[in-house]
Amino acid sequence: MAEPVQAMTVREVEIEGKRLPSHTVVWVWGKCEGQARIEYERWRGLVPITALTRYPIESPPLEELRKLDPCFGVPDEAFDVVHADSANDYEIVRCRAHDRRFLRDTRGSIGWYTVLTLLRGDDRGSPEEIWRRYHALDDSLLRLEGRSL
Repeated sequence: MAEPVQAMTVREVEIEGKRLPSHTVVWVWGKCEGQARIEYERWRGLVPITALTRYPIESPPLEELRKLDPCFGVPDEAFDVVHADSANDYEIVRCRAHDRRFLRDTRGSIGWYTVLTLLRGDDRGSPEEIWRRYHALDDSLLRLEGRSL
C-alpha cells in the first residue's frame, strides 16, 4: 500500500459519524472515482476529492498576487508605514502606488520570517485587532486565502 499524504479539508466533511470542520488536516490513503479515503485520528472514510486541498498549502505564485495588487514583491520603500508595533513586531503599511493596506507580520519561533498580507477593504478595527485576527491564522490558511506572500 502507498504511503499516505496530508491534505486539508476545505469544507466540513463526515467520516464514521465524526464531523470534521473545514481546515482540518487529514491523511489521504488513496483516491478513486472522485472520492478520497481519508483518516483523521482513529476515524476513516470516503469524502469527495473536492472537499480537500494539498497540505501544506503553497504560497500563490507572485504573478497571481500581483493581479490583486502589483505592489507584492516590491521593496519596502514602496510603502508608507501607517502603524508600527514593536512589541508584537508587525506593521500596517500602505502602498504608495495604489493606496492599498497590507499587514507586514513577523512570525516564527526559532526562525523568524515576514508575511505580507493584502488587507481587504472591509478589514476594520484597530491595527491590533487586525493583527490579532490574521496572526492567529495558520500560514496554510493565509495561503489558502490567496492574499499573502
